[in-house]
Amino acid sequence: MSAEERAAYARQSETDQRLQREANQAGAKPTRPAEATLARMRTELAELQAQLDDLPKDEYGLPPADAAIYTEAVELQLKSDDWPGVSHEPNTFTCLAWGRAVVAGLKADSEFMKHSHGLVPVGYRSGVDRSAQMYQVLLPEGFDPAASGPHRLIVNLHGASAIERPVTWIATTPNRAKDLNIGAITIRPFGRGNNMYAWTAETDVWDAIEDVKRRYAIDENQVVLSGFSMGGGGTVALGLTHPGPFAAISPLAPAIRSVSTIPTTNNLPINPKH
Repeated sequence: MSAEERAAYARQSETDQRLQREANQAGAKPTRPAEATLARMRTELAELQAQLDDLPKDEYGLPPADAAIYTEAVELQLKSDDWPGVSHEPNTFTCLAWGRAVVAGLKADSEFMKHSHGLVPVGYRSGVDRSAQMYQVLLPEGFDPAASGPHRLIVNLHGASAIERPVTWIATTPNRAKDLNIGAITIRPFGRGNNMYAWTAETDVWDAIEDVKRRYAIDENQVVLSGFSMGGGGTVALGLTHPGPFAAISPLAPAIRSVSTIPTTNNLPINPKH
């Protein structure tokens, strides 16, 4: 995806989110898209799925997850028929447009996503159900993928959101970059949305970490886990239950599932914030 395309989608995403806030403040009720609009979404989805079939398959005989996250996100949105915010309609079309750009990039270069800059969504095949799951990755300013590394890694777990859906997660990706550019490779696993990073959502975090290690040279001794609210709770639960992979954890205003199930540790630096 070119810098111009990312900038255009970022501007559109910011507009969509502004409209969402204004509608919420005005007390507007969520509106299901018109049938003609839904039909257009289904048509564009079918066209994108056909384009995916032309790409080389992964080790599971499936389309590459970097592209499949877009079709699976839109398919889920249409199947659920759940439109809790006015921005979900334009976000769905943004997701389709990004999917077309990624497919075109992968056709030209199988390493296309590795060379993308800014905060971008990428995908991997879940170790649980082989679905295409996603996380956002942000490369530091001036990052050179050809550099030897190894590089520091920040794993940032997101908080809960009442309107978080895969299409929203993808379409609003550019808006989050300014908060994460801290001089290290940063990833934000989707974790199946609002699932407290438990069960399958926990597996998604480990899968995302392993996937980014396959893409870039990561310093195993410089991996930090952090998160806010629900993500802070996930940071506490995952970091203290499995302290080995992390140099430190930093939970921010953590919403903890259950204190009784979280072990204590004496050798992992913890920097809590409230």
